[in-house]
Amino acid sequence: MKILPRVYYIFKHAINAIWAIPLVIIMRIIYPFILIRVGTFNTQRVGHFVLDAAHHFIKQHNCEAYGCDISKEALLEAGIRAKKLNSSVNFTECSFDNLDYNDSEFDAVFCEGVLYYGSERAFNDGIHEMYRVLRKNGILRVYTKSSNDVWTNSKNRISDNTYLVEKGYEKGMTVYCPPLDKINNSFGMFDNVKIGIEEFNYVGLENLKSFWVITAIK
Repeated sequence: MKILPRVYYIFKHAINAIWAIPLVIIMRIIYPFILIRVGTFNTQRVGHFVLDAAHHFIKQHNCEAYGCDISKEALLEAGIRAKKLNSSVNFTECSFDNLDYNDSEFDAVFCEGVLYYGSERAFNDGIHEMYRVLRKNGILRVYTKSSNDVWTNSKNRISDNTYLVEKGYEKGMTVYCPPLDKINNSFGMFDNVKIGIEEFNYVGLENLKSFWVITAIK
């Protein structure tokens, strides 16, 4: 007995939802406790600052940690979280494309889920700023949207690889989703660059989340 393709499609996704939806809910509940990011965050969204694992690394290796954000509210929240962890982090209010730090000041810079907010020019300015503040042989780690991301299906294309978010908490924000050749050009000043990609979705194949994962050495 043949099942109509549409019926089979609905049935398959309903079965996936039985286990996937509770899993997503659990992940959403525990997420704030296991992941707080460090780095510039150019948005009104509060939080996402200091990785708990980074907190322990800092303690074990006696590192100095710095975080920056354009939002006063986000910096305040980050300070509260750092205090709860008994972690010493120096926070600065500034944007990723105009970092308020000296040349060659850091051994490592982490920028996760931030750099794609804005234009292609802001993206490249941010890369140059992070290159500037890195010491020789310093490491830059960037996690940013790729051209495979669901946002690239948006009808609200502003310019090449740049889109206006249509819904959700990021509605009205500009996002830049570069292809691989643009990434290679943007990181061309670094001596050694490794580029990976992470793609996922919790239920089904639609609305794919796609990120470039770049490790660059000055």
